[in-house]
Amino acid sequence: MNADAPEDVEDRALRALQEGERMKCARPVPIIGGADELAPAVEAAWAKAQAYWSKFLLLGAPVNGTASGSVAMIDLATRQVSLDLNLIRKRIARVTGLSACQAIARLEPAQFADIGAEYLDRTRAFRLTDRPYFVDKMPNNWMNVALIRMALPNATIIDARRHPMACGFSNFKQNYANGVGYSYSLETVGAFYRDYWRFMRHFNAVQPGAVHRAINERLIEDPEGEIRALLDFAGLPFDSACLESHANTRAVRTPSAEQVRKPINREGVDYWRHYEPWLDQLKHALGPALEGWES
Repeated sequence: MNADAPEDVEDRALRALQEGERMKCARPVPIIGGADELAPAVEAAWAKAQAYWSKFLLLGAPVNGTASGSVAMIDLATRQVSLDLNLIRKRIARVTGLSACQAIARLEPAQFADIGAEYLDRTRAFRLTDRPYFVDKMPNNWMNVALIRMALPNATIIDARRHPMACGFSNFKQNYANGVGYSYSLETVGAFYRDYWRFMRHFNAVQPGAVHRAINERLIEDPEGEIRALLDFAGLPFDSACLESHANTRAVRTPSAEQVRKPINREGVDYWRHYEPWLDQLKHALGPALEGWES
């Protein structure tokens, strides 16, 4: 009996994955209203921003796949890390009954300060040392970035980014426990990444230099150079342990748990290409983000 050709195996594998995604979420819907709602909120808010809080390190990534290259190296430099948290948006909803986008334009400076104070108080349980920085790596923090700039204006914000096809396929094949509704179809994965890309481009135009972009593929090619640039942006000294992030023994409770135990490598960079003939929906949904994703 002849073995199946690799492309036949890949075709059956992707079709099985698509059927599983369909069964898990028959009507996939992106979890946000889109960049069109977020962008005006940013422009309406800056007059209300006030510098108020002390040192804080925030890591925002749109989707999984960048943990070993970004979170671990900051974690080693600071020796402290938090869980994935989404407390700010919950606080907004509880106090105002509004979405974060609606609330940003309506809150007063004192309210932003209160939000920052509550956030720091509620994350205290995760800060196990007296070091001045900790990491919040909630993947969807990009949607909170304008609010973060006002509630925690001294936060160091890192935009950890990966090629959209690699990132999109990684999300699509990941069996999340819950709460990642956009990951159940290639179309909504692409739409979500496109909205992230559009919004961060807009934010960078409004607040140039406020966010440091860490490109996963560049980090893999030049770990020390990229890590030094990131730590310099954060005002942290270089630590050679950052080049050995896989040696850290801290507990990891995210889908990246296995990934972060390996040295920085190219293992997953082009994995999506095995399935490229079946990813046209993802490419179409990404639109201009497919070519312009590094900008």
